[in-house]
Amino acid sequence: MPCEPAHIYPTIDKPKVDKIIEALKANGSNISGNNPWEVDTHNHGIKLIGTWNNATSTLKVEVTDKAFYVPCSTIWENLDAMITHIGEQTQV
Repeated sequence: MPCEPAHIYPTIDKPKVDKIIEALKANGSNISGNNPWEVDTHNHGIKLIGTWNNATSTLKVEVTDKAFYVPCSTIWENLDAMITHIGEQTQV
């Protein structure tokens, strides 16, 4: 049961992409592929696909699966907070 629509995160460069992947792995996610990345969070059935556009420095994240009881809003709140935090840490 996916969440619509996808979220687009601006000003995401390669170092931020690497940090996001590191953070997901540190939280127990398995990641396969290389742009797009398929993410199995091993958390309430949540699965994601991330696609990074180098030319526009944007990251598109889609929720492709989740347990029925997990609200999409909670997933997006957590992802938004993580990506914002990483963005703040990697600014020069």
